[in-house]
Amino acid sequence: MPCSNCGRAKVLARGLCRRCYQRGRLDGSLERRNVHNSGTCSVEGCDKPSFAKNLCPHHYEKAQHPLNHSWRLIRSRHPGQFPPSWAKFEAFLADVGERPSPSHQLRRINATQPYGASNVRWVEPVRPGQDHMSPEQRSVYQREWHLQRKFKITGEQYAALLKAQGGVCASCGGVETHRSKNGKLKDLAVDHDHETNEIRGLLCFNCNQAIGRFQDDPVLMRAAAAYIEARRPKLRLVSGGDGS
Repeated sequence: MPCSNCGRAKVLARGLCRRCYQRGRLDGSLERRNVHNSGTCSVEGCDKPSFAKNLCPHHYEKAQHPLNHSWRLIRSRHPGQFPPSWAKFEAFLADVGERPSPSHQLRRINATQPYGASNVRWVEPVRPGQDHMSPEQRSVYQREWHLQRKFKITGEQYAALLKAQGGVCASCGGVETHRSKNGKLKDLAVDHDHETNEIRGLLCFNCNQAIGRFQDDPVLMRAAAAYIEARRPKLRLVSGGDGS
């Protein structure tokens, strides 16, 4: 459903798109300022009313740079999390560069830091070209995306590591028994060094949780093991009937 004011975007609230709705809240009027139009679209053969730069909404959108939408989303969704120079689209484009392909996505290298020329990168999708996926395919895609985003490994590398471990936990040597909320058996978790990000192996849910609780500290783990050993009931010899 198009905006009742500009007719060019999806409705956000009160029959208005996001831009018109925000303009009305901030300015108290839906009238756009500093816009000079001739009245009709300047594209030959189009007699629709002009929206901006003497173009109708349709041709105006087509004339926009492909990254204009990404620029606007970052500014609206992450206020204060980008350089002041990004107030101008040209500066934003100079920092991020052109999109390598239509399916690439702009992501921060360090999600805890603001956007900037040194903290953005174009990320290639795990499986480009799959716009329509079944629930099973979507699950595999999300798993692949998680492995690449968090651990920088592919599903094939995960499978190779799992095979090298014999399909069992690298710590206890057991198989995974923990299930997710939908009842599906969980995959072994990827265990990595939190300081170097080096992958150490694949662990079952219990071992992964236990090591995390001990903050990856071998001293604490040895102390806990010594505690258990010290308080384990000792075996006592029971005298037999022969009096020995």
